[in-house]
Amino acid sequence: MTSNQEMMPYQHMPPKPDGDFRQVGVFGEWTQHLAEQKRLITGLRLDHWQAKDLLKSRSIAGMEMPNPTVGEKRTDTLTSGFIRYEQDMQPITFYAGLGRNQRFPDYWEMINQESAHSISAFNVEPETTTQLDVGALYSRDGLKGSISLFYNQIDDYLLIHSGFTKPMGDGSRTTKVTRNIDAATWGLEADINYTFADHWQVEASVASVRGNNDTDNTHLAQLSPLEFRAGLNYNRPAWTAGIFWRAVAEQTRVDIGKGGIAGQDIGPNDSFNVLSLNLGWRAHKNLLLTGGVDNLLDETYAEHISKSGAMIAGYEQIGRINEPGRTLWLKMQLSFD
Repeated sequence: MTSNQEMMPYQHMPPKPDGDFRQVGVFGEWTQHLAEQKRLITGLRLDHWQAKDLLKSRSIAGMEMPNPTVGEKRTDTLTSGFIRYEQDMQPITFYAGLGRNQRFPDYWEMINQESAHSISAFNVEPETTTQLDVGALYSRDGLKGSISLFYNQIDDYLLIHSGFTKPMGDGSRTTKVTRNIDAATWGLEADINYTFADHWQVEASVASVRGNNDTDNTHLAQLSPLEFRAGLNYNRPAWTAGIFWRAVAEQTRVDIGKGGIAGQDIGPNDSFNVLSLNLGWRAHKNLLLTGGVDNLLDETYAEHISKSGAMIAGYEQIGRINEPGRTLWLKMQLSFD
């Protein structure tokens, strides 16, 4: 990469490897039937990771400094597994599961970042998640639905923290770092799908997740707000039509400057409602025409979780990018036998 494309174009720079990652893994799964309608499912995964830091220097506050971990190699053997119990009580299937997953930090978290105590994050710990989930599935006479609840305890959660203050000389500086914290998340998901006439179908879903950063005693950043979706569909061999409604609550449980590699919280987010319509016509067995209107009411809104923008000279940086307003679309699909 370059800091001055006009004077030092990246195309003229020799490639410089700054990290090497290798992974070997094995996994297996076993299903044991305890009775005609009861079963136990288990799984185990082992991953052997090896990483080497090849980055020779880092740019700190505009100055090139030697990378203290250049040439270092680290290896980790991570274990993950789960056990899940299922029981059929027609028309409902109940389940409960317990799982544990370990995740090795990726390039952007360990090679590309500083840590809280060093200019290199090469030695951050892997992330370990332990999850308990329970739920039920229902299916009978055109009615299908599910509900699940979960709780996660996350040890050494890999948090990206922007604006982190570090000492420098007689003063201080702010930078972006990778930190290991302890966190917890919990929530639920539910959906229903009902065919109530020969050609009519209604569907709905709801999802909610909450989380705490236990180390900093704050909300866990970059979590989606409460969301509800509903749709009504009409289906015939030649014609289809549908209406879709998406309602998202405001998100006030934020922790500004913290999140993941993709983005960090920049503030609370307003609620919004989006209504969309679609229509389809199969003019021929090989020709399908579809069209619709997205965001019919021309709602002005932005998603709470969105990718952070890059700082590029000459381009104004703003907090959020709104999603498209009212959008008309048309698509034609032609297949050949």
